[in-house]
Amino acid sequence: MAGNDFLQGVTESMQAFRPQAPEVTGGAAAQQAGGGMEEATQFTAVHGQAAQHLQQFVSAAKQGFAAYTGIAAENGQAYQQVTTRYTDEFARLGESS
Repeated sequence: MAGNDFLQGVTESMQAFRPQAPEVTGGAAAQQAGGGMEEATQFTAVHGQAAQHLQQFVSAAKQGFAAYTGIAAENGQAYQQVTTRYTDEFARLGESS
């Protein structure tokens, strides 16, 4: 690397990375069995299971978003520290040559 070569990145964007997982609303609740539809009881049970699985997925996604946000922020800070350190060192090397 020459004296003026160093990595450059948009560390502000890395540190500001704060995605938000979408909010999931309850949506329309399944109707109780009735109305002459034989499958209504089964549909209601499956609807409840699907809603529970969706909520678990959204919870896991929110944890993932939080983890990725932390990773991006930490790497942005580390990137900035390394860039600052080596920019200063390259400048000193350039002055001494």
